[in-house]
Amino acid sequence: MNLAIFKKLNLRFFYVNIIFVILFAVLYYLQDVFVSSHQELAQKLWLLRKDKTHKNYSDQPSPFYYYMWFSLMTQTTVGYGGADNTVTGKAVTFIEEPNRLAKIINGLQLLSILFAVSIA
Repeated sequence: MNLAIFKKLNLRFFYVNIIFVILFAVLYYLQDVFVSSHQELAQKLWLLRKDKTHKNYSDQPSPFYYYMWFSLMTQTTVGYGGADNTVTGKAVTFIEEPNRLAKIINGLQLLSILFAVSIA
């Protein structure tokens, strides 16, 4: 394979993944803003578990840079070791996360990794 073509494919793969990191960071942030400010509605829509809402979920969204970091950890498949929610201070664990919308977005981002690999 020609070296120029190989470099072009690598750059395309890099750009696709950067776009996904930014896109999903925005989605994570927007869902946190929505769920934080509309907890009762989120419960009615089954996006937030009722048993955990007021104990472990803050009414303040985490800062955007937190979601950039979380999105980058997901997209690079490095993992979440030591990840803490910046507002609540609680460790990020998929099982205990009361926010179902965040879980859905996280699953979509994990699938986007496969998509990025397949089109590059």
